[in-house]
Amino acid sequence: MSESRTTADKCVAVDPNLADCWLTLGVLRQAGKDDAGAVVAYETYLKLAPTGRYARDANSQLARLRRGAG
Repeated sequence: MSESRTTADKCVAVDPNLADCWLTLGVLRQAGKDDAGAVVAYETYLKLAPTGRYARDANSQLARLRRGAG
């Protein structure tokens, strides 16, 4: 998991406009219990790909994370 997160971090550093990198980072941060980081990553994914293939999933996870934070 740590290596995957490192790779995803590098991906967004190399190309911060690549939506799939942000989605992957969101999933990994959420799995690692970094909810705040996951929210930022999912929000960035949705800014870059608002109608992307995984937009519905990202919105669903964002709603879930925000309910947990409230």
